This record gives sequence, C-alpha cells and structure tokens, in this order.
Amino acid sequence: MTAQLAAGVVALGGGLYALGVAATAAATATKVLHMALVALTAHPLIAAITLLATVITAVGVAVWTATTRLAQLKNEMGAVRIAGDQERAADLARLRRLQQLAESQGLTNDQLQEAERLAAQLQGRYGALGIAIDRVAGAVHVAADAFARMAGNMRQVALRQLGQELDEVKANIRALTDELNTRGFVWGSTHGVDVLTQQRDAQVARLAELKEQMAALRQGDVGALTGQAPGALLGTAPLPARSGERAAQLDEDWAQRVHDLRLELIENEDQRARAKLNSRYDLELQRAREAGAAKEALAQIEQARTLELAKLEQDVAARAAETQREYLEDLARQEENIAAGNLSRQRTIAELELRTTVADEVELQKALLELQRQQAVEDALAAGEDVDLIHREFDLRQQLRAQQHTTLPQLQRAAVGTFSGEVLGQIGPSTIDERMARDLAELLRVTKVIEERDRTTRPH
Repeated sequence: MTAQLAAGVVALGGGLYALGVAATAAATATKVLHMALVALTAHPLIAAITLLATVITAVGVAVWTATTRLAQLKNEMGAVRIAGDQERAADLARLRRLQQLAESQGLTNDQLQEAERLAAQLQGRYGALGIAIDRVAGAVHVAADAFARMAGNMRQVALRQLGQELDEVKANIRALTDELNTRGFVWGSTHGVDVLTQQRDAQVARLAELKEQMAALRQGDVGALTGQAPGALLGTAPLPARSGERAAQLDEDWAQRVHDLRLELIENEDQRARAKLNSRYDLELQRAREAGAAKEALAQIEQARTLELAKLEQDVAARAAETQREYLEDLARQEENIAAGNLSRQRTIAELELRTTVADEVELQKALLELQRQQAVEDALAAGEDVDLIHREFDLRQQLRAQQHTTLPQLQRAAVGTFSGEVLGQIGPSTIDERMARDLAELLRVTKVIEERDRTTRPH
C-alpha cells in the first residue's frame, strides 16, 4: 500500500508539472492526473492530500486559461492597423494613377470612367480633394494640394489606429506581468517564466516601435502612413511631379474656364455679349503684349474692338426695335380679339333680347332679319365694302320672307280635302323652305346679272 501511495504522489507531481509547463501538454497532464487520483482514492488516509491536489489543479487550469486568452487577444488591434496601412497604400496608388491621367489630354472614354471611379473612391473616403473630370475636353484635373489633403486625413486615421494598438499592447504587458508574478507565487520557482518573459519582452519592444511610428506620423513622415520606413515630409507627394510648364498651363486653363463660367452667369443677353467681346479682346491684347507687339498693333486691336462693339450695339438696337414691333403687334391682336369677342357677345345679346320680347313669330323673323342687316352693314363699313349691296340683299330677303308667310296659308287651304293636316305638317314646311331657298338663289343670280349689265353699260 505504501508503494501504491508513493507511486500516486509521484504521478500527481508529474501531472501538475506537465500542466504548468505549456498549454500543449495539457491533455497529457490531465490523463496522468486522472490515473494518480484513481490510485489515491483507494487509500483511506489520503483525503487531505486529495483536497490539496484539487486546489493546485484549479490553479494550474487558471494559469493555462489565462495564457491561452492572452495569445488570442494580443494582436486584434494590430490586425486592424495593418489592414489600414494596406488600404492607405492602395489609395496612394490610386492618386498616383489620377495624376498620371492628368498629364494627358484627349483621354478615352474608358480612361475617363477609370478616373471617375478612382476620384469617387478617394473623395468618398477623404472628402473633397480638388479632383475634377472634364468629359468635354477629355481631361482630368488634380489640385496641387490633393495629396496634402488626403495625407492629412490619413494621418488622423493612422494615429487613431496606432493609439488603439498601443492600448492593446500595454494591456498585454500588464497581463503578462501579472501572470509572471502569479506563477512565481504558486510554484515558488522560475519554472515556465522564461516563455512568459520572452512574450512580455516582445510586447515591450512592439510598444517602443509603435511609439516611434506615432512620433514619425506627428512629425509628418509619409512612410508612417502605410507602416513603412519614414519617407518624405507630409505634404510632398511621392507621386509623379508635374513639370512647371504643364502646371502653369493647367492653372491658366482653369482660371480661364472659371472666367468663362462667370460670363455665362450674366442673365441679360446683351450685357453677356458685351462682356464676352471685351474679354476676348482683353485676352488678345495680353497675348500681343507678351509676344512683344508694337504699339501700332495694339492700337489696331483696340480699333477692332471699337468697331465690333459698334456693330454689336447696332444689332442690339435692331433686336430691340424688332422686339418692340412684335410686342405692339401682339398687343393689337389681343385688342382685336377682345373687341371681336365683345362684338360677338353684344350681337348674341341683341338676338336674345328680340327672341325674349317679340312674341309673334312673323314679327320675330322680320326683326331678326333687320338685326342681321344692321350687323352686316357694320361689318361692310369696317371692311370698306359697298353698303348698298348689303341693303339690296336684305331687301330681297325681307321680300322672300313676306312671300313665305303669304304663300303658306294658301298652300294649306289648297291642301284641304287632298292631304290630311298631319301629312301637310310633315312635308309642308320642308317643301316651302326648299322653294324659298331656290327663289332666293334665283333672285341673287338675277341681281348679279343686273349689276353686271349696269356696270358694263355705265358711261365711264
């Protein structure tokens, strides 16, 4: 039995030792510990030893758990910062590409689409960078301070990410220090301390590197933006530099473009034309002076400006006169339409008054015909036509109207005994109207014949 107890104690010590050395030996240590506990529980005198073993085992498990947790947490913020460095490096490459495109004119549609995509990515992430795509000219314009703007935003993000990683590394160092102190207290020896010490030393070295990188960022090092070695100072882009002549030309082009846009904003067309003309001659004078033109040449340019302005003023005056004429004609048409409308309404009212005041049908038809005569005379006078003809026409109409009312009763009396009253009512009026129409047409024809004869036989 004593030999069994001794073997169990030795196995217990071996299991605990294996558990404290490394997490990778945890499974083996657990098996050995299980075998030892089975052997010990068979002895009636080892209850105290079993209790002690349980406590020590719990401490060992806690040590193993803490070590595993540290291994999982110590690089989270570092991974975030590394991903940020890679993204910033890619964005710098995008800006390089945009500047390369900006060096060319007449870009293809594919190149313009590429530039629009890159500009949208960068300005969506870093705000306005002074990047513009001119599809009319097929050109890309990148502001001279585009890199400085973008790098300033990058620096803020990189500093924030480095700060988070610094906090993580400091927490790892504190946890490793606490673990070292705990392990020395539990075991009373330096077993396993070397591994933890190496981990803590690595974290301390990483802390120093992060502080150095943060200091470089604050001083303006470009390399620190992407986690690289210090490079150029912040604000000087590691990008293809534009030549001085090309840069000056771009600046001049944009200044002229802004000037032209301001001219287009002038609402008055004539004022806008004058401003454009003066702007064009100002530019011609500037170029002539830069080319060293003589005073005579400059004077000729000014004379040409004066002549063109005079022609412009003539055109302006002609357009103004035409506009005034069209306005007056339109106003006259409106007045005519109003007068015609009023006249039509007045005639309608006169007819309605007759229809509502004259009860007898014969008298009503006579009054309506006289009203039409009056209106026809008014129209003839307004048009300069012969009024006598109007009167002769309506005299004949009145005559036909009188014949109609005289003939109708006679026809009705003649129809008695031959047609029923109902049949006469159905066909009589229509037949009489047709006869009246034929009679009126015949009278008009005869009237025209007489007028033509009188005209040809009248002495000249």
